[in-house]
Amino acid sequence: MSDIVIKDGLTGLLMRVSVDGGELTLPFGRDIFLINTHVAGTAYYDAPQALERIRQARTLILKRQPDNPHDELAIEVFTPDGEKLGYVPRKSNPILARLMDAGKIITATLADCDEEVHGKWVDMRMDIVLKDL
Repeated sequence: MSDIVIKDGLTGLLMRVSVDGGELTLPFGRDIFLINTHVAGTAYYDAPQALERIRQARTLILKRQPDNPHDELAIEVFTPDGEKLGYVPRKSNPILARLMDAGKIITATLADCDEEVHGKWVDMRMDIVLKDL
């Protein structure tokens, strides 16, 4: 994920701390729940192999993919180690993509995961929140 752009100000500080693996607690900061949705396209990636690590970490990384030829509002979903799991479903991504494009911090955590792997497909649900600073 070398294409992360570090900004100045509070957002830049948060991004640097996030990228460097540090932890920063902000007074009065809160998470605003936006949506619970599934991870789309898990059959096309190594989701079954990453399943145990995801269950332990529960943190998912969201990354905009504006150059996606199928969906200009695409948002990729990764493990903390950078393994691609799939996408935010197309029907759920317009508002999320615009928030991300505006510099808002959007995060995701694993909410639920079917214990059974269906071939290469894994049924994963995630909670997506806006970090209100």
